[in-house]
Amino acid sequence: MTLATVVAVLLTAALGVWQLGRAHTKREWLAVQAQQAALPPLDWAGVADAAARGALPAMAGRAVRLRGRWVGEATVFLDNRPMNGRAGFVVVTPLQPEAGGPALLVQRGWVARRVDDRQALPALATPTGVVEVEGRLAPPPSRLLAFGPDTPGPIRQNIDCATSFL
Repeated sequence: MTLATVVAVLLTAALGVWQLGRAHTKREWLAVQAQQAALPPLDWAGVADAAARGALPAMAGRAVRLRGRWVGEATVFLDNRPMNGRAGFVVVTPLQPEAGGPALLVQRGWVARRVDDRQALPALATPTGVVEVEGRLAPPPSRLLAFGPDTPGPIRQNIDCATSFL
């Protein structure tokens, strides 16, 4: 009985230390997010410079204000992304700079999936012409378990941001 009590106390203490470590990591992450949010928005030149230096992942949370054109035909609907108990898609569309050059993938939000037809795409208005987009830099959407490579097309399980588009 004493041995079981000692093991339970040690296990509980170890779990407490683990939780304190997680809390510390989260506080650090929130501090970095607050620092990024306080900085002025990046334009295309700032995004390109950060990408060239490999610094984009560290800039998650940084505001951006970009002008460009949507590449609507390259929109991807990431499958199996439920929200509030409903099946749906995360919508990702590339934004091309006005002057040309590499596009930036923009997560445009979430849309519900039709229950009666898994392959039906929801109607999605994509403006033509030059638009101004304000948002925050974010890491790529999380990868879900896939039993094989994604087939080309608008509905995919995962997206490889480095090779998927322009």
